[in-house]
Amino acid sequence: MVTSYFNRLLLIAAGLGFGAFIHSAIFWQDASLLRAFVVHFGGGMVVAGPIALFSLWFAKNARSNGLFYAGLILGLAPVVAALLPLSFALGLGLALSIACVIRGGGNSANTAPTYAKLSCAVFGMIFIGGLWVGGAIGRVNPVQNLPARSDAAPQSPDVLLISIDTLRADMLNNPPPGSDLKTFKMMAERGISAPYALSSSSLT
Repeated sequence: MVTSYFNRLLLIAAGLGFGAFIHSAIFWQDASLLRAFVVHFGGGMVVAGPIALFSLWFAKNARSNGLFYAGLILGLAPVVAALLPLSFALGLGLALSIACVIRGGGNSANTAPTYAKLSCAVFGMIFIGGLWVGGAIGRVNPVQNLPARSDAAPQSPDVLLISIDTLRADMLNNPPPGSDLKTFKMMAERGISAPYALSSSSLT
């Protein structure tokens, strides 16, 4: 039973990896693509485990293609979330994934095919590599890239420091449609905007 569970988990993870990579490639670029993949693939695996367990208990005759497509839908669910309310999109993705588990075709899911094993190996290496180096890719030297002042520095400047946890820089520089960030834009134009960040972690 344990072997069957892990074989089913491999099939779901293979589809999840493709879906997470496609989603990351659509919405992210450069170093952010790797970070996005780490977040989406890691978060999807939290859901993949229970789905594999569900298939083992309630869909013993589940087929390989169905589990692969279930993972693919999980990986692509955030794409739908950009168009629909988040809870509805995630719920729809979960429902479609379970439907694929129950009705999907292909060979028996108790034995993971070679493509699933190879895909999981590749996506696993990308995931682990992203955890290790994702926070360092794309960094710049903050000392060499400090903005030069065009006016005389004041003797006693008034400093306002705003620190917001998990506020992503890309959301400020390229806000999504419908976002109201006029105040942040005004503050950046009137003050000093630092287009770099140093973080001990690649995740928010």
